[in-house]
Amino acid sequence: MALDPNVDYQALFEQIKTAPCKVSQVEKVNEVKGEPLRTRPHLIDRELERVYAAGTLEEIHAALEEAGRNLQQLGVFKRVDMLLNELPEDEPDGCSLVLDLEEKNWYKVHAATYVQGNENTFEAGAGLHNITGRAEHLVATVEYGTQSSSQASLSYEQPHLLGLPAVLDARLHRLVNSHQKASSFTETLRGGVLGVKSLSGRHALQYEMGWRRLEDVAGRVASRAVLAQAGDYLKAVARYTFMLDNRDQPGAPTQGWALRACTEVAGLSPGGGSP
Repeated sequence: MALDPNVDYQALFEQIKTAPCKVSQVEKVNEVKGEPLRTRPHLIDRELERVYAAGTLEEIHAALEEAGRNLQQLGVFKRVDMLLNELPEDEPDGCSLVLDLEEKNWYKVHAATYVQGNENTFEAGAGLHNITGRAEHLVATVEYGTQSSSQASLSYEQPHLLGLPAVLDARLHRLVNSHQKASSFTETLRGGVLGVKSLSGRHALQYEMGWRRLEDVAGRVASRAVLAQAGDYLKAVARYTFMLDNRDQPGAPTQGWALRACTEVAGLSPGGGSP
């Protein structure tokens, strides 16, 4: 979508932004090219509803910015381009929208090794994205340590749940920590998490069910303190998390600050103990 470099579009927009205008036509570039998207049409049309309802160019501009942001938040598009064109003179208050979307790959795999302390760890993972066209994300990861630990997880995310600014998050995990060398016991943690979080990540509400097993594999060689906790324990937690993040880069920040507050209510499993 090339723009004329000799036109001051910002100045032109300021002159006509309050004039009556309606989007009466939508041209989807992928359909014109005969390259259908995996993403279901109703998910895209849902984000364009405010665009159709707008009555001035300024309102259309604001609605397009929101629609573009929401489409990017689905996490399935590599590129989202939208361009307004004027219609012929017989429709002076109308305009057309050209929508050009490029989807990300439907799969992603990765593998890595790293060293932490005296343990070498191998990690592998695979993700399936937008397979059914509902912008869902399914990710599986496995880690295996040469000394004491291994873990596996399976997660599912559904952004814009029911059209709301929220993400459905469901996870299953299994973690094994072996302390045979130092303390003669092995700890196995299994569990699942079901939650909803805001798209900004500021608010998250989760319910987590965990099952912990502590074993003296060698047979009563562990300490009395460990043997007293041996066996199976269940833990259920309802958790609310509030997050403020003002860092320039969450992964490796160089400036800014972050605040995280978490409140838990435990003991919500029937007949279970808490470790």
